[in-house]
Amino acid sequence: MNQRVIRLRRGFTLVELLVVIGIISLLIALLLPAIQRASQQAQTVRCMANLRSIGQLLQIYANNNGGIIYPIGAIIMPGDPGYGPSDWGDYRTLGEDDFNPDGTPLTPDERWPVYVFDPPIWNPPIMICPTDSEVLSNPSGQQHSYLLNFHLEESPTQLVKLGTFIPDRPSSTIIVMGEKKTEDGDYYMSTGEFGPPREIVEEYRHGTLLGSNYLWMDWHVSTEMPMVAENAVDPWVPVGTLGTGTVDH
Repeated sequence: MNQRVIRLRRGFTLVELLVVIGIISLLIALLLPAIQRASQQAQTVRCMANLRSIGQLLQIYANNNGGIIYPIGAIIMPGDPGYGPSDWGDYRTLGEDDFNPDGTPLTPDERWPVYVFDPPIWNPPIMICPTDSEVLSNPSGQQHSYLLNFHLEESPTQLVKLGTFIPDRPSSTIIVMGEKKTEDGDYYMSTGEFGPPREIVEEYRHGTLLGSNYLWMDWHVSTEMPMVAENAVDPWVPVGTLGTGTVDH
């Protein structure tokens, strides 16, 4: 007579299930920061790629315009509507809240990106950092993440072209473009705008340990802390000396 051996299937006990859930939770807790860091790093790299591409277009523009790095407006004259005595003799910037010589507000289609990008457009997608996508829905209505360095074309006496010799300031130490705060609509930055009272430069777009991305005059891109960046904005100030002036654009 054959004896049948009956094997009872035994499921997981509650303790075993809790152990497995605990191990899975621990693994997730260990992996999640690494995944977040990888995602953040990928966005930082994409932002750097944007700036490199913009740098290539600015170099093409400069090659076609006598070395002038980005578009400039007419000279501001005494009595020009929208400007005060402190602006006389400077170039008109082509950004938000700027004015034509006749006093009419500058329209988006007259801003500097239109003269640099092909097709001509004032808000090309490449002007938005991947970590700043909320700028598209910001009440300011300004759809860009990057700022030009105002000091490069401040006035005829302070005009920096490609190849301009500046004592003790090689091109690799001068910033062309940086990142702005989402809520601000400005297109230009200067020294003194990395903190109050006019804080428009985004100092830590890619984290407090990294800082923000910057495009330099030799067309390399790097992530720098604000102290390094602010020292590299005004080419006429010796390296290591912070500027204090503020300029509205």
